[in-house]
Amino acid sequence: MDVEIERNNLLMQAPVATAVLIGPRMVFGLANPMFCQITGRTGLEGKAHAEAFPELENTELPGILQDVYRTGTRYVSAETLVRLQQAGREGVEDHYFEFNLEPMRNRAGAVYGIMAVAVDVTAQVQARHAMERSHAERQQLLEQAEAASQAKDEFLAMLGHELRNPLSPIVTALEVMRQSGDSSTQKEQAIVQRQVDHLVRLVQDLLDVSAITRGKVQLRRSWTEIQDILTRAAEMARPLIDQRRHALVIDVPGEPVHWLGDADRLAQVVSNLLINAARYTPPGGRISLAAEVQGEEIVIRVRDTGIGMPAELLPRVFDLFFQGRKTLDRAEGGLGLGLALVRNLVAMHGGTTEAFSEGADQGSE
Repeated sequence: MDVEIERNNLLMQAPVATAVLIGPRMVFGLANPMFCQITGRTGLEGKAHAEAFPELENTELPGILQDVYRTGTRYVSAETLVRLQQAGREGVEDHYFEFNLEPMRNRAGAVYGIMAVAVDVTAQVQARHAMERSHAERQQLLEQAEAASQAKDEFLAMLGHELRNPLSPIVTALEVMRQSGDSSTQKEQAIVQRQVDHLVRLVQDLLDVSAITRGKVQLRRSWTEIQDILTRAAEMARPLIDQRRHALVIDVPGEPVHWLGDADRLAQVVSNLLINAARYTPPGGRISLAAEVQGEEIVIRVRDTGIGMPAELLPRVFDLFFQGRKTLDRAEGGLGLGLALVRNLVAMHGGTTEAFSEGADQGSE
């Protein structure tokens, strides 16, 4: 008896939830404070398990207790869901416990009771479930974003092709009018031609962006002099630069610099930079185009004396559909495609793009 008293005293002070159930009715002979706390019960001693926890009558736990008592086989469980009804609350609440049910034997070896040790792991399980839900929601959002991106790419491709179809007869009609020799509509023809040229550039940019995002662009690499590429790019941008009455200064190395890449695509990159500079620089501005060799790299810079950009916009300037500050005197609009093409095409060549500006009306590079 003294041994039992000493054992019970130790169990009452144990830092884990412990209870002793006696006989086939599983009468609580002991339930330490930790056990009462995690189960939300008081005054368990002397009560049968079914009386103390009536909400568990049709669950698997009473059967497990009976199996341990009948067979004398120890039972250890990982997290087990137990729906308990807390005192003063309606309905049951989900709790998760790890159980260690140890049969207790008399000197003859017969089982007379069970020592139950329970560890409340509800907080850990709920945290894991929340993380799993968060991961599932994140995965769903990623899938939705990928689907939206794919839909956007498909829309851009469709839009580019649909816009290109009516341009061909318009260009043909303009050419017929020009060849007819009718001078009475020369001014109108010039206006239409400028707008058609602008539309052609926009449509081509749309098609290029669509092709790049879908991985349809293949670079045709060859050895080319960088000076020739910059000259071609300047010629492509010259109409808008002249229309805006900008001064264009080109500074290239005196010695030929050879570069391995797609010459047409690099010329497109530089012309897009020049056109962007011309658009965002008030009439009569200055644009400089420079190239220099730094180690094994070629650095190409386009500077302007235009409207500049605040620092918070610089990281976004190469994003698709990004448009900077609007001005009333802008010669032409844009869809925010040109600089996105620049970044993508440069990246395909293993290069990088950066933007710099001292701020509003301080020009850009």
